[in-house]
Amino acid sequence: MCWRESPAIWTLRSLLCFLLERDDSQLVCQACEGPVDINGLCIPAGQGIVGRAVSDNACQIVRDVRLDPDFAATVDNDTGFTMRSILCAPMSVKDSCVGAIGLINKTSGDGLFSERDRHVLQSMASSAALAIINARLTEQLIEQEKLRRELELAAEIQRSLLPVRGDVSFPVCGVNVSARSVLGDFYDFFPLADGRIGFNVGDVSGKGINAALLMAKTSSLYGCLGKEIDHPGELLSRVNAELCDTGTRGMFVTLVGGAYDPRRDSVRIANAGHQPPILCLRDGAYRAFPPQAPPLGIALNLVGDEGYPVTEFALEGGCLAVFTDGMTE
Repeated sequence: MCWRESPAIWTLRSLLCFLLERDDSQLVCQACEGPVDINGLCIPAGQGIVGRAVSDNACQIVRDVRLDPDFAATVDNDTGFTMRSILCAPMSVKDSCVGAIGLINKTSGDGLFSERDRHVLQSMASSAALAIINARLTEQLIEQEKLRRELELAAEIQRSLLPVRGDVSFPVCGVNVSARSVLGDFYDFFPLADGRIGFNVGDVSGKGINAALLMAKTSSLYGCLGKEIDHPGELLSRVNAELCDTGTRGMFVTLVGGAYDPRRDSVRIANAGHQPPILCLRDGAYRAFPPQAPPLGIALNLVGDEGYPVTEFALEGGCLAVFTDGMTE
């Protein structure tokens, strides 16, 4: 093939393009023109004449590969192609190198690569490197935009799981301010058939998408089972069994769940490893209700057959605050 770059004219046996891949540990041939196809050939980064060009970030001229200590004769043996001379330039922009271009066996003139050849190839390699880096940055930006959009959709779904705030006369209200677009904290409240109001406040270990998915699952489980199971301790046991059966290893959920009875002005709660709810009494005194059982999703049978312990108390005109560690932090 012929490459023309005035005033130089190259007649070559082969042209190769290697890119750094696999955490920059290998050079992989991504383009090949010549009598032998070596596309996909992998060589360790830093080895051979191509590897030396990349590691030193400098153009290499080898007029007789047999005299070069870094020449890898195994490539000739594997491909059946005989290399005699090679000109190899790193594809780099400043200190950022993405691979190398190699010209094999010049056949024009005296068959030896010259300094003019070096300068022309280095200029071409630099332009190719800039194009590759720009293409990769564009791909990264596209992927980041896709991820951002997916996170926005996940956050929108999460917000839809939170209860709609009622009027000021409704005795239960909640607020959620997320530190990130998706979150692991959640709360819910819903009316029960007998006039009571079921509620929960929970926090999933960790952050990000995994925590958000477990949050959605736990909230949905509690909301579904909470309308059928009257006892808060039994309800938490059922949710715990489901999370242990299908949950992600190493993740867990702290949760306070219970019900408020407006007629008696009393509350029943069960606390699974969560921040202690605080009862603010009318006289200004405070009472905390620390957890009496471990979080959900760790293991089965960490509590007895009676389920998670339940505490019942009267509000006596006071206010019960249930919150996650995000508030204290």
